[in-house]
Amino acid sequence: MAASSGEKATLRYTLVASTMGSVAVTAVCTPFDVVKNYWQASPALNHQRINTSGLQVMRHIKDAYGWRALWNGTMTSLVYQIPSNWVFFVLYEHWRERVPDGIASAAARATAVTIFSPLEFLRTRVQATTGMGEGAMATVKRVLREDSFSSFWRGLLPTLVRDLPFSAIYWSLYEYNKKIFLPDHVERRGAARSANDEELLELAEKQAETNVPVTWMETFGFSFLNGAVCGTIAAAATHPFDMVKTQLQTATRPTSSSSGHHTNVAKRVGTSWSVTRSSWTCCQSASFYTTIANFMRSSPIHTTGSAMMAIFEEYRLRGFTVGLGPRLLKVIPGCAIMLGTYEFCHAVADSLELDKVLKDQQSESSLLSANRQYSLS
Repeated sequence: MAASSGEKATLRYTLVASTMGSVAVTAVCTPFDVVKNYWQASPALNHQRINTSGLQVMRHIKDAYGWRALWNGTMTSLVYQIPSNWVFFVLYEHWRERVPDGIASAAARATAVTIFSPLEFLRTRVQATTGMGEGAMATVKRVLREDSFSSFWRGLLPTLVRDLPFSAIYWSLYEYNKKIFLPDHVERRGAARSANDEELLELAEKQAETNVPVTWMETFGFSFLNGAVCGTIAAAATHPFDMVKTQLQTATRPTSSSSGHHTNVAKRVGTSWSVTRSSWTCCQSASFYTTIANFMRSSPIHTTGSAMMAIFEEYRLRGFTVGLGPRLLKVIPGCAIMLGTYEFCHAVADSLELDKVLKDQQSESSLLSANRQYSLS
C-alpha cells in the first residue's frame, strides 16, 4: 500500500531529525566514548584498571597523545551513528503504532545493532587502541589478517543483552513522561504519523480555536531533560554488559605481531586453552572461581561467558563497573541532545504542517466564497 503524503513527510522529518541528532551527539560525546573504551580495554592500563578514574584516564590520553586523541574514531562514529539511527527511528516510529513502546524500541534496536555491528566493532577497536597509530582501515586489515570476517560481529550478544533492555527501559519511561508533560506535542505527533487530511484539519482548527501556543523550545527543554534522566537509569542498569562487549571486541588472537596489544582479560578471552589432567590438578589448589574460569577457557574463543569469567577473575565485581562514569557522561548528554533535537525538529515540522493545512483550508474557503459571490452577481 502506497504511503500517504503525511507518512512520507514524517519519514523525511525523521531522517533529518535523526541525522542532526547523530552529528550533534558524536561531536559532543566522542571524548567520553574514547575514555570509556580506552579505560576498559587499553593495555596501557592493565595494572591500574580498577584503581583509576575517568578523569585520570582522560588526563593520561591528553598527556600521552594530545587533545585530538579524545576525538579518535569520530568519522567511524558518524558512519555508524547516522545510518544506525535512521534504521532505529524509522522502525520504531512504525512499530510503536502496533505494539507497546518498550517492545517496539527493543525490536528496532535489535535490527539496527545486528545490521551495523561491524561498524560498532570497528569504532570500539579504534578508540580502545588510541595511541597505537591505527586508523579504521588499518584496523580492518589487521582483523582480516589475524582473525576472520566473522570477527566483525564479535560482541554482538553482549551488545544485544545491553541494548535491548536499555531501549525497553529508556523508551518506556521516556514516552510515559512525554505523554504526561507534553500532551499537545504527543497529539500533534500522532496526527502527523497516522491522521488523514480531515483529521489533520480538525486538529489544526482545534488548536487555533483554543489558542495553543507553539512552544518549540519548551518541547526541546523537556525532551532534553527527559532523555537525560531516562538515559541515566537505563545506562546504569545495563553497564556490566558494556564492559563485556568492549573486552570481546578488543580481544585478538595472540600472534607475533600483536602479542603486546592485549589487555590481561583480552589475552585470556582471545585464546583457547587446552584442559589437561595437569591443569585440573593445579586447579584443585585454586579458588572455586579460578577453577570455573579455567574451565571457561577451554570453551571456544571469544565467548560472552569466557569474557565474563575472565573479567571477574581479574577484577572481581568491580571490573563490571569499569568505565561507568565516562559512559554516563556520554549517555546523559547523548540521550539529552539526541531526543531534544529529534523532538524539536518534529515539533517544528508538525506545527508548520498544521499551519499549512489550516491556511490551505482558509484559502480554499475564501476562493469558494469569492466564486459564490461572483455567481450571484
